[in-house]
Amino acid sequence: VDPAATNMPGETECLSVAVDGRAERTVRRAEEAGAEAGEDAARADYWPKLSLAAAYEAGYPNNLFFPPEEEWNEDAFVGVTVSWNVLDWGLTRGKVAEASARRRQAGWRLRQTEQKIALEVKEARATLQNAGQRLAVSLRLEKSARRNMEVARDLFDSQMVRHSELLDAHSRLTDAECAVIVARADYRLAQATLDYSMGRLTEQY
Repeated sequence: VDPAATNMPGETECLSVAVDGRAERTVRRAEEAGAEAGEDAARADYWPKLSLAAAYEAGYPNNLFFPPEEEWNEDAFVGVTVSWNVLDWGLTRGKVAEASARRRQAGWRLRQTEQKIALEVKEARATLQNAGQRLAVSLRLEKSARRNMEVARDLFDSQMVRHSELLDAHSRLTDAECAVIVARADYRLAQATLDYSMGRLTEQY
């Protein structure tokens, strides 16, 4: 992994992906939409209700005919009814107030979830940036230690340095390589954490 070659998405892009990708945000948004629909339904009781009815019947005899006749008769019915219960407006106000409170509560939970997701995304992105910087430094130190090791080996082959100096160079190279391994693992973990915060992973590493 070369962090210098990694094109990290911007914070705005990460937050935008997280809004659509995080399942808990989708659930909270559905809860808010349901609460809004419930409030609209409660408010509907303030207004008159219009009903349309239609019926068709054929019978032998048809009981809707009077007096009944021993023959097939057909009839159809179309009607419109209007009802408006103004006496229950007090009850309706109570239902609307309850539904409105549920909507506000759902909206608060949604905003709280969005703030939590935004914080996780920002922290994960900052952690990935720091991990990338540490990895870049570790790679440079490893490269420098490898060059020093090559120089020390050449000098040792030319009998210009003691064996202990060669061992010191080898030890520094080993330490640098271990540091790269740790930094690379931290970078991978930071990448996975950012992906999780953006909703790209179903489970956190």
